[in-house]
Amino acid sequence: MTSPPRALLILTILATGSFTGQSQQPTFLGRADAVLVDVSVRMGHKPVEGLQTQDFDLRADGVHQSIEAVSAASIPFDVSLVVEASPLVAERTERLKAAAREMIAALQDTDRIRLIVCAKSVRQVAPMQPASAGVSLDDLDTIDLFAQNPTIRNCLVDALVWQVDPRRRHFVVAFTTTVDTMSMVSRDALVPVAEAADAILYIAKVPTALRTLPSDHPLAEIAELTGGEEVTFTDMVKTFRELLADMRQAYVLGFSPQGVARQGWHEITIRVVKPGAEKYMVRARKGYFGS
Repeated sequence: MTSPPRALLILTILATGSFTGQSQQPTFLGRADAVLVDVSVRMGHKPVEGLQTQDFDLRADGVHQSIEAVSAASIPFDVSLVVEASPLVAERTERLKAAAREMIAALQDTDRIRLIVCAKSVRQVAPMQPASAGVSLDDLDTIDLFAQNPTIRNCLVDALVWQVDPRRRHFVVAFTTTVDTMSMVSRDALVPVAEAADAILYIAKVPTALRTLPSDHPLAEIAELTGGEEVTFTDMVKTFRELLADMRQAYVLGFSPQGVARQGWHEITIRVVKPGAEKYMVRARKGYFGS
C-alpha cells in the first residue's frame, strides 16, 4: 500500500531476484519515485504462497508496469478501532465490547491497537499500544455513547492520517451507523484522504431504521478506495480474522511508475497471471496518490 508517509521516507523494496516463499522482513532501498502496494491473494479460504514477480500483472491507469520487487513480509499491524457515540451503537455496547475483545485476541504480541470514540468531537480514549498490554474496553462505559450527531467523517480523517511506521500495516475498523450530517469534512473531502492514506478501512455497519439516501453515507466507497469494505456489524469479527490471515501472508509489490503522470491519483489493477489464476481472489487498494 502506498501513501505520503512512505513517499516522504522514499522507500521501496530492494529487488533480490527470485522469491523463496518464506516469510521475511523486506529490505528497503531509497527511490524517489517508488510505489509500494500490499497485495493479498487467496484461493477459496487459503492464502496463496510462493508467487514471484512474473506471476503478477500490475497496471496504473491501464498502463502496464514493471514490478521490480516482490516480497512476502511478516509485518506487524497497527489497528485504530473507531466507535461511534450514538444511541443505536450504545444499545449494542456489550456486543460491541465482546466483538472488540475477540478482535484484540486475534492480534499478536507485536501488533498494536488504539481506541477512538466519535461524538461531536474526536476523542482518543486509549493511545496506540501493544495488543498484549490489554486495552481497557471498560472505558466505553465512562463516555456518553448516547451523544447525538456523531461526526464520523471527521473521526475517519483522524484515524486515516495516523502516521504509520513503514515497517507496519495500519487497519482502521469503524463501528458506525454511517449516518453523518454534522461533520465539517464532506464526502468529497474524505475521498483524497482515503486515496492517500496508508491504511485499510473497514466499516462495521450498525443497522438503523432511519431512512437515508445512499448519498448520505457513502462510506462503503471510501473503504473500497483503501482496499477495505463495508460489512455488517455481526460479520466484523469473522471479516477481521480473515483480513489478518490474508495480510500476514500478503505480498509487497514495488514498482516505479512508467507512462503515467507523477502527480495525482492513479487507479491500479492487479491480477495473477499464472495458470489457474481465475480461481484466485486478489485484494489490494484501488490506487495510489503520487506527489
